[in-house]
Amino acid sequence: MRTLFIVLILFFVSTLRAQPSLKGSIGLDAMPDDGAAICTGPIYNITGPWDLNAYPEFPFDTIPDFTLYTIDSLPVTASKLLSANKPLVVIAGSYTCDVFREMIPQINQIYTRYGDSISLYIIYTLEAHPIIDPNFYRGGQNWVVLNDSLDNVLYRQPTTYGARKALVDTMLRRQTSPSIKPPIILDGPCNEWWRAFGPAPNCAYLIDRMGHVVKHQAWFNVHWNAIQKSLQPEFLANYIDTLLHPLKASVPATSHIGISVWPNPIPRGGSIHVQSSTSALFTLSDVLGRPVLTERVAEDGSISLQTTSPGAYYYRLDQDGSVTTGRLIVSP
Repeated sequence: MRTLFIVLILFFVSTLRAQPSLKGSIGLDAMPDDGAAICTGPIYNITGPWDLNAYPEFPFDTIPDFTLYTIDSLPVTASKLLSANKPLVVIAGSYTCDVFREMIPQINQIYTRYGDSISLYIIYTLEAHPIIDPNFYRGGQNWVVLNDSLDNVLYRQPTTYGARKALVDTMLRRQTSPSIKPPIILDGPCNEWWRAFGPAPNCAYLIDRMGHVVKHQAWFNVHWNAIQKSLQPEFLANYIDTLLHPLKASVPATSHIGISVWPNPIPRGGSIHVQSSTSALFTLSDVLGRPVLTERVAEDGSISLQTTSPGAYYYRLDQDGSVTTGRLIVSP
């Protein structure tokens, strides 16, 4: 009996230790009403729009708790997810964020690859590039990007929580190639999650089972190289692998999920960089599908677009039987 009592005490203590201890809460204690107004501001003025390192790299080392809701009004609470003893990945996005749309295939790959080993949610936040309305990253100026015009993703900033839900529903119906696999939860009417965890249009967090921030990315799967003044690939999957398998000292490059092509848009006369684990055949076609450039690129190589005229193009990467496609903009 004494041995059993000791075992029960040890089990109870270990259970207590396993519970995440989060730092406060962002609020939003109840399901918002559809008529709740979307708060305005704060408005930022990022002079180097790609250099989101101006935002705090680590606003906190342990996350605050939050409860957000799906478009079907189902609550999702961070502390409950972490209590299931699985790491949590949260990625910000909005339909008018062309960077987010470009990253959907890589987000889907993470969601599929890790399955039940992690919890992964997309947090739907303020529109990154609304038409007509002020932009929260450009000092209140309007800022509609070319990719949104090409994709006909032209929407105003929702003014109510219900309108935000409706826009998520529109995105899920229209965004079918590729469709979005991870579940989506909505930020609150006063953008509580965005204000606490960013603010940035496509930031990503990897959070361990105790609520500690393992990795924060100002841009999902990339980081800003201040020396080269360009975006560089930084795959979140590498950090997930290391967290799930801590005995591995490092993760080989072949574990990279997705292929990155950057910069995009690219200035006329520049070089496009391709991040891949092996060599790939790169094909660039115009909007009518006519190839304008075909070249084999080495692992983590680059291709000169010196003779490519400004405009919109489509690229295709054939690599070991897999195909990656996307749009590329060459700016004047």
